Amino acid sequence: MDKENLFSYWGKARPADPNSPAYHPLPYHCLDVAAVGEVYLKRHPRLLDFLAKKTGAPLELVLEWVRLLLFLHDLGKFSQGFQGQNPGLLKALQGIENSKASYSIRHDTLGYMAWEEWLQPELEERPLLQPPKGIGHRAWGDAWSAWMRSVTGHHGVPPDERGYDPHALALHFTEQDQQAMQEHVKSISFLLEVKAFAWDPPSNFQDAAKILS
Repeated sequence: MDKENLFSYWGKARPADPNSPAYHPLPYHCLDVAAVGEVYLKRHPRLLDFLAKKTGAPLELVLEWVRLLLFLHDLGKFSQGFQGQNPGLLKALQGIENSKASYSIRHDTLGYMAWEEWLQPELEERPLLQPPKGIGHRAWGDAWSAWMRSVTGHHGVPPDERGYDPHALALHFTEQDQQAMQEHVKSISFLLEVKAFAWDPPSNFQDAAKILS
């Protein structure tokens, strides 16, 4: 997929200031959120220290971890169903009129589902997704799921987990959308090359994820 296609997805639209651009590209929005999250933690050292103690990771690694996770927070916005909420932008950016894509599942839940069904299985060989010594693959996968729930959920509300299946995902994402999501993740793949750190019991790890949300 042409990387330029990544910028045919909007992240924020309808700005309050009429002199602002009509939309903010989705990759830039995700970078903004990751950058703000990093600055926020640096300005709140007690929270950063809490996350480090809960996860058993050094401070700098916690910051890298949070940057990565926040960059992935809006995966669901790659759905044509979501993009179609602004038909004018969908036409202008992708040349699509009268989209038939469904948008019956919120973008926060779509992002979590896409991670669980499509992205995590493709990335499981990357060092960061490999479990630390003494931790089973299933437990490490559950830990990742806890963190992804915390960042794909919005305003402290976790994504809905009522048993949606890949068929439901396919009604919301086109093949191009899936490719764009994959390219989005590849763009920060260097962060996935960090070896997983030793961590405290899963309950502590999941507590830290809840705090991050």
